[in-house]
Amino acid sequence: MTRRPPTAIVLMLALGFAACNSHSLPPTAPTSTQSPQSPQSPAPAPTVAGERWNLTATLRSITGPEACISDAARLTIGQPFSWLITIQRSGESIHLSVADADDPSDRVGEYDGTVVDGVLTAAIESITGQTLCGHVRAESYVSGRFSGDGRVLTAENVNSLQLSSGETVLAYYDWSASRQ
Repeated sequence: MTRRPPTAIVLMLALGFAACNSHSLPPTAPTSTQSPQSPQSPAPAPTVAGERWNLTATLRSITGPEACISDAARLTIGQPFSWLITIQRSGESIHLSVADADDPSDRVGEYDGTVVDGVLTAAIESITGQTLCGHVRAESYVSGRFSGDGRVLTAENVNSLQLSSGETVLAYYDWSASRQ
């Protein structure tokens, strides 16, 4: 299993995604870890605050303008990457903090969302930045399902760069996570 991709491939909002000739959003791009929450009803949760999980993320495909997808990103298609997720739950609300498996203080994504009947829906709030392809708005979404015993998460992660030209670059990842 491979560690995470080189920094040139890592999109600042989550899990390695290259755009515009291997340049990602600048390291100083503002990020936000809070998103509006709808009222939540209490529900049993399979995790407790701060629970650590091992995540394998495999890049399934990248689509978009050819000039905005680096060769390095294309070479990572089909490769699994190891990450760490810290999961915090409160009723149906969930917070996922994705970090480098070897250095948990190196966080690469903060997702907020819900889990209803074992189904996860979460997102990172949009950020904007400049790339060689112009001004972009970056977003990341995760949707999936926890196993019945709450020890395994299978999900799809979609990272999106919406270019000022109106075109979009999309990276699709398969996630498989298990409790440590």
